[in-house]
Amino acid sequence: MVNVCSTNSWLKPAIASIELCQMIVQGAWNEDSRLLQLPHFDKERSRGFESEGVDNIFDFLDMEDDIRKGLLNGLSEKEIEDIVNYCNEYPDIEVKTHLPEEVLHIEEDGSIEVELIGSEEDESFNTQVTSSYYPQPLNATWWLILGDSSTNTIYSISEIDLERTNKRVLQFTAPSTPGHYKWSLYFMTDGYIGCDQVQDVEFDVVE
Repeated sequence: MVNVCSTNSWLKPAIASIELCQMIVQGAWNEDSRLLQLPHFDKERSRGFESEGVDNIFDFLDMEDDIRKGLLNGLSEKEIEDIVNYCNEYPDIEVKTHLPEEVLHIEEDGSIEVELIGSEEDESFNTQVTSSYYPQPLNATWWLILGDSSTNTIYSISEIDLERTNKRVLQFTAPSTPGHYKWSLYFMTDGYIGCDQVQDVEFDVVE
């Protein structure tokens, strides 16, 4: 489905397709607490964390140990170990971008350089998805999408195999009308909910 959207340059349907895959793999709705992806979590337990202002995996990891331990009361050591293992596998990736040319001419070819950095720079990426609900092994697919949500248009899209590379150059063509443009760079995966990222990409087009 993402390939169909890419061929037709449809931005919002492409994003929706990836988010649908996330929900299927993790067994949770996109609008639910991200904590429902954790093993042995249900809505009642997640509400306890939400009362502390925690509704995603990154906030869960940043909690005070005593508060987190209290809210996990009732789980066995094995169940807590399952949660720890899931958190260790949850993607924490920094996206660095560089736009070599911030001023382009009409319909000139441009590019944006992207580097993906793990939580530790020398750490290899684990692409195997961890899920309590998906019935078979699955490798996560990642996409970089450069688009404009106001026009629902994809200007560049690339599928990333993080086992092979963490750098990519996205090529695009500048618009045919002069002006200041503010597009978005989306970094998304089909394997997890809540670790997608969006960055602004701004440039000018001149005659």
